[in-house]
Amino acid sequence: MRRRIALLASVSTFVCLLLFCVPFVAFLRGSYVAHVDELADVNAQIAASAVAARRSDDAALLRSVEEERVPQAQIAVRVGRTATYGRPDSCVRRAGERSRPGRTRVVWCGSRRVATRATTSRDGARAWVAVAIETSEQWRSLAVVIGLAVVAMLLLPLVAVLVAERLGRSMVRPVDALVRAAGRVSDGDLTTRVVPGGPPEIARMGQTFNELVRRIQELIDNERETLADLSHRLRSPVTVLMLQAEALSDPEDSARLLVSVERLRRQLDELIDQARTPSPAASGGCRPVDLRVAVALCARQWRPAVHGEGRRCDLRSAGAALPVELSEKELMAVIDILVDNVLKHTPPGTALAVSTRAAPDGPAAVLAVEDAGPGIHDARAVERGRSGADSSGLGLDIVRRTVQSAGGDLRIGVSDLGGARVEVTLPLAAAPPRRAECRAGGAAGPELP
Repeated sequence: MRRRIALLASVSTFVCLLLFCVPFVAFLRGSYVAHVDELADVNAQIAASAVAARRSDDAALLRSVEEERVPQAQIAVRVGRTATYGRPDSCVRRAGERSRPGRTRVVWCGSRRVATRATTSRDGARAWVAVAIETSEQWRSLAVVIGLAVVAMLLLPLVAVLVAERLGRSMVRPVDALVRAAGRVSDGDLTTRVVPGGPPEIARMGQTFNELVRRIQELIDNERETLADLSHRLRSPVTVLMLQAEALSDPEDSARLLVSVERLRRQLDELIDQARTPSPAASGGCRPVDLRVAVALCARQWRPAVHGEGRRCDLRSAGAALPVELSEKELMAVIDILVDNVLKHTPPGTALAVSTRAAPDGPAAVLAVEDAGPGIHDARAVERGRSGADSSGLGLDIVRRTVQSAGGDLRIGVSDLGGARVEVTLPLAAAPPRRAECRAGGAAGPELP
């Protein structure tokens, strides 16, 4: 913006000076030539009057002409064919011989302006008068004026550029500050504020920006507190469920229910932590995580539910480690949602399979969850709020957004078991898992017994 303002100022200044200087120089030149012509004409008329009042052989003729001459003029007189007064050169002589009675003729002879006028002496002899005015000195003065005008045409645009640069900087600096602040806000730093400055319009923009960020911060804080309060209120029913599960007479049912309730309690705690944490990365756990290990950890939690519904679950893992750029909580949440969809939307006893492998076409890991159920017939099931069954329709959308935030992809298809196949592709991490807890546990066997 500053360059455009400076360019506009320089071009505008140059054009204004050009439109002023060219007519001004032309006016000066025309005025000077008109002044010289008038002076030469007056001198020619005076000299012609003096010649007409004397005889051609009158000795006082030259004296009377010299007395009437204006100091700036050089006069030459020719009476008849022989009498010549002054020292006319060939140019002045030719101009005088072409003169006509009663009319002054002005021509250029080099740097001189020559006015000639024909007349008749007292004794009837034809005569002409030539008045020459030297203009070289005046032209030098006019050249100085033209030079100053040219210098002004060159220097004043530079001055305009410097002034425009300073003014533009005062306008652009607050805008640049706004752009940088908007970038920090887009990165999640809602404590960013700007100091309003610059022109009144930009200053108001800065004030509006501060108010907007403050309002966004308030809304997010209110949402976090609301979510945290809601999650905290759910703790009491979860505690009641846990007590009821412990009181069951069947130890196997009690253990299975306690595992589910404990999982629910842990997820509520995570919701509260995430709601009160300004940055999601702060609660993300370790990075990267081995995909095989995350599947094995989640499998321990599915075992009671899978056994309780009489399902067969095949776990197929790649031989090598598959570290992916997701936190342990995020990755396990993705796996849990995909398996939970199978448990919710397929009849009891429906087989499922979970497999992990390296992608054949690049440095990526593939997680596939398949089932032998009715399948997913709506390709838009991954959209938020869309569900082909009686559910919220948020699960696949959460998976999709989580995977895409890590640079991965989500695809839905038909499995070899005849039902749905949900395939998640995640880019491999450049480094192995850094924390010991990310490597805890081992890959599960080929099948849950």
